[in-house]
Amino acid sequence: MGSEEASAGAAERAHAERTYRGFVRALGIGVSFAVAAIFALDAMLPATTTANRTGLLIGAALAIASGTIWFGFLPRTWFGEARIFTATAVATFVVLVMIELTGGPRSPYLGYLIIPAIVLILAGSAVHMAALAAMMFGAIVLMAIQTLAAGETLGDAAPSRLLLLAAVLGACAGVAYATGRSRERVTERAVGLADETAAARSLAMTDALTGLGNRRALHEHLARFGADAMRTSVPFSVVVIDIDGLKRVNDEAGHDAGDKLLRDFARAIDEVIRGSDIGLRVGGDEFVLLLPRTTEVSAKTVTERLVVATERYATPFGPPRFSYGIATYRSGEPDYDVVTRADAVMNLSKRERGGRSA
Repeated sequence: MGSEEASAGAAERAHAERTYRGFVRALGIGVSFAVAAIFALDAMLPATTTANRTGLLIGAALAIASGTIWFGFLPRTWFGEARIFTATAVATFVVLVMIELTGGPRSPYLGYLIIPAIVLILAGSAVHMAALAAMMFGAIVLMAIQTLAAGETLGDAAPSRLLLLAAVLGACAGVAYATGRSRERVTERAVGLADETAAARSLAMTDALTGLGNRRALHEHLARFGADAMRTSVPFSVVVIDIDGLKRVNDEAGHDAGDKLLRDFARAIDEVIRGSDIGLRVGGDEFVLLLPRTTEVSAKTVTERLVVATERYATPFGPPRFSYGIATYRSGEPDYDVVTRADAVMNLSKRERGGRSA
């Protein structure tokens, strides 16, 4: 896999993760304040006892305070992959405080413990769900011990409520596992499609013989270089190159020799350009160099290095020779005009030198 395909897959994975975390965050904010509102509403019901009313209002205040701190002040990068679990653990603590204040294991509000568990499904981890369940039941056991130590009973409804809670948490664990696996498969498929799209795009913009960019890539790079030049007021230069004698090599030495000449010439280009420069093959014997933030004088130096580099590659008729023309981008001109001007200079040079290297 090439770097472009790899980066496309990584970008798609990161985008999917950001999108999902954004959805979970929005849901978490809504649930936090909705729970506070439900606690407050429950406290206002006529049938609610004074003791329970106090516990519910304290729970509502804790829900608002914890939600405000968590979503308003804590950095989103904290806790990493365990962030959803940590948030639901905090929410569980808030609910447990409210339950303790409203009767402990006898509280009629034990059912509210399923709310953090339902949110935790979004983490897609049965392990996290089991840890949350252990936290819940550990706290309830401690409350039950405290109640019994005080000489009070747990009440007839407590066992059935706890069994129901256990059943719901078990179901949540199963759904969390399935959700996590489905999310992984969907993400991997999206990453694969991004990789395939990038690979197809790369093939469509690459010359198969030389590995350089093709004419389609030229237009894309020109637009990018033109935008950079307009933004920075630093020009870029274009070198249009025509290999001299390619037809003779094809006719007299065969097309395999001609293909080798083109591949060797592309290799020489790669040897002399910088990492930010772009080499392209845009026709049979035509090449283009795009040199960002480069003046015409500096572009001339690149062509001189190319002349030296091509001396190492022999053809049946000696080292490759080429003609070239240089043009520097003028602010505001259409992107392709700089190529047209460089091509005109190259053709003039070719005529004046009779096909010899400029």
